[in-house]
Amino acid sequence: MRVILRLLALLCLGTVLAGLLIDLTPLETSEPAFADKIVHALLFALVSICLAILLPSLTAPALMMVTVAAGAATELLQGLVGRDPSWGDLIANIVGAGLVLSVTLALRRRRDRRVLAAR
Repeated sequence: MRVILRLLALLCLGTVLAGLLIDLTPLETSEPAFADKIVHALLFALVSICLAILLPSLTAPALMMVTVAAGAATELLQGLVGRDPSWGDLIANIVGAGLVLSVTLALRRRRDRRVLAAR
């Protein structure tokens, strides 16, 4: 089961990161300007989850650093493939990763309290 979960996480991670490098937006878009940032935040929340599955030994802060590095790398690579890198996108990536980190830490604290209470 773990192997299948890790393979799915790897497939998902590869798909998300590849999608960030390919320009999938139409030439004219009627979406609000912040919609792109919401998508970036959600995608990098998903990246954080995938990395947590693939690298279970990482601490939450280390996971955050790896995810932020991946976000920065995708923004730099976008400049090399004809897309425009954006500080706003990088900040949205960090926010998405931070949301997952916050939830992860909260769940770990809750679990630890339950373990201590059971003793």
